[in-house]
Amino acid sequence: MSEVNPCTKCGFDLTELATPEPITCAICGEICYNPCRKGKTEQPGGERQPCNVRVDRPL
Repeated sequence: MSEVNPCTKCGFDLTELATPEPITCAICGEICYNPCRKGKTEQPGGERQPCNVRVDRPL
């Protein structure tokens, strides 16, 4: 589970707003918890490749 991420002015917990939704990476085909733009678009040729930036567990 993520740590609490409060607003510095009002104290509102921003954790849910600051945590991206996990997706299935279009580069490697595995779940990524911090997706990049490349991971959201189909790759030319449709072949899966190893992804060097994939985050494999929740932030």
